[in-house]
Amino acid sequence: MVNAELHKMFIKYGAIISLKISLDADHSSKGFGYITFEEAESAAEAIKTGAHLEGNKIVAVLYSNPKVP
Repeated sequence: MVNAELHKMFIKYGAIISLKISLDADHSSKGFGYITFEEAESAAEAIKTGAHLEGNKIVAVLYSNPKVP
């Protein structure tokens, strides 16, 4: 999955400020990414909808929990 595919999947929930798929050293997807919505309600709606199916991959939607030092 690439950023454009992820954007297309989630834009229906609201304006997206940023989107990033995490990559390893050889630029392969690590299997997770981050989306920041303009409005908290948009994120809540995407999470409420639950997992999304894209081809043969399940995309789970969760709140990010920042690491505490």
